[in-house]
Amino acid sequence: MIKLILILLSMASFQAETTEKFDCPVKISGLKSNTGKCILYLYKDKKGFLTDPNNAISTVIVSIKDNKAEGVFKNISSGGYAVSVVHDENANGKLDINFLGIPKEGIGTSNNPKSSFGAPSFEDSRFNIPTKSNSLNITIRYL
Repeated sequence: MIKLILILLSMASFQAETTEKFDCPVKISGLKSNTGKCILYLYKDKKGFLTDPNNAISTVIVSIKDNKAEGVFKNISSGGYAVSVVHDENANGKLDINFLGIPKEGIGTSNNPKSSFGAPSFEDSRFNIPTKSNSLNITIRYL
């Protein structure tokens, strides 16, 4: 009987470890104005990354102050993720693009990858939870 209790306690301990959740604070800089809002999208895989916000597993909308913004993704399971941020200057809830598909508003992604041509990939923007601090610093770029 004691052996069974120890096995059950061990299984409960293992399950508690695998369901641990983390917060991921995001600090945004490089905003050219305090106009509008910042929309932060969290993606678990490359499906829809930078192209379809409906595939984001979490969305946070934050105010801008002193050309900076901060948001937090809460209760995130461990694993690989990527974040994209839109400076929604006109507060219409989406990234505005021109007829060529080039963003008219500021954008940024986790890891701040440098790309001279085209949008950053999910892999270039990918980070893991948990990390030491789980926090990200993202710089907005205007194209």
